[in-house]
Amino acid sequence: MKCMNGSRWAHLGGSRLIAYLVWAIVVCSCLMAVPNVAALACEEPLCGAMRIRVGIPCDGEVRLGSASEAIPLCVCEGLELSHALFRPAEDGSIACVGPDGVCTILSSPVVVGLDEGASDAGNARSSLIWLDDKKAVYKGWFELSVNADGDLSLVNVVDLEDYVAGVVPYEIGAFSPFEALRAQAVVARTEALSRLGRHGDEGYDLCSTTHCQVYKGAGAELAYPAVREAVDSTAGEVLFHGGIVARGANYHACCGGLTESEGDLWGTDVPYMHTVRCGRELDSTGDGLDMSEEDEVRRWIQTPDPDDYCYGSNGYRWRVEYSQEALSKILEPIIGLDASIESLEVAARTPRGTAVRLVVRTSAGDHEVSGEYAIRAALGGTRVIKSGVFVVNEDGNPPTKFEFEGAGYGHGVGMCQYGARAMALEGYDYISILEKYYPGATVGSLKP
Repeated sequence: MKCMNGSRWAHLGGSRLIAYLVWAIVVCSCLMAVPNVAALACEEPLCGAMRIRVGIPCDGEVRLGSASEAIPLCVCEGLELSHALFRPAEDGSIACVGPDGVCTILSSPVVVGLDEGASDAGNARSSLIWLDDKKAVYKGWFELSVNADGDLSLVNVVDLEDYVAGVVPYEIGAFSPFEALRAQAVVARTEALSRLGRHGDEGYDLCSTTHCQVYKGAGAELAYPAVREAVDSTAGEVLFHGGIVARGANYHACCGGLTESEGDLWGTDVPYMHTVRCGRELDSTGDGLDMSEEDEVRRWIQTPDPDDYCYGSNGYRWRVEYSQEALSKILEPIIGLDASIESLEVAARTPRGTAVRLVVRTSAGDHEVSGEYAIRAALGGTRVIKSGVFVVNEDGNPPTKFEFEGAGYGHGVGMCQYGARAMALEGYDYISILEKYYPGATVGSLKP
């Protein structure tokens, strides 16, 4: 049995910068040569051969195993095991404990994969590696290293299309309508390519959490064949704008009826990610909208529109209530131990109404929190304060209760996932969905 060549794979990691430069040159050449970006074609299949390095969180040690009894793990150059436990050793090396209890000390980094011919074995699970749980299976291979803090770092190296298939079901839901799955595949691929190297200082391209995109391997892809079908049917497709690959394609769970402008929220104007109305008028933009005053935000929150595609979905409208004591405890890292909250004031909003600066007035002085995400995190977490579009109702003087009323779930920029699902159920294809939420952008291919 032929194991992978560990030194060759290690060389790939060392040549990462060169690979990126070559990839960028090929992309630019294709874009410059073809005036019609809706049907790009390069001489070589560009995306299919591209690999993504995904950082996977781990707690001190990890277990890896082959999902096929007939094919062992190949660890470094020649060590073959059905499964193994890996943990950092005291000198910066990695201890590998096999199923028989024998411990082998390996120099960091350690490459763990399968026989190079495993994918030809005819069994869908023959090319999979499980991580800690036999149900949590991944494609590609893993690289383990010890970081500067002496902790174990785990990276899954996987083909781009397999990465997208590991994102789609966890970001929009495997049970979503097929055209919504296809739309999610295109934006997930666009996001991946636009953010390559985001975690370069940590030794990988993207993380597997909401900071980048939620990625959990091949489990859902195998359980729900429509996921892989949606990815394969859009293979290599990304968003374009102005003749070049789009520099991002943000998305969120629910917009509440209006998406957010990236320029208004994060300060970088992106023409195809301005405010869009999530109603049934497909070309309905929100240009000229101004709900920066609290009364306008309150009016919008309290008048839900059944015509919104995301109407009635999780987070479309939400309400959270805190006692004064509970909110003071939540805000303790900001206001201190002995302070009590006297009032909350949203001092700045985007034209959509998203809070971007919050003043917390306390018995010990005022404190400011800036940024939509930071405000939501400070007030109890982004799953509790579901969006930055909220108003605060205070009960009593000084207040004994704070009630938050809000609209939407997530930052609101780009595609509304609940809206995309509803559009798909009404018969729209993925192109129409993407044209609605990214007006002015088109779908094109990086491969023939």
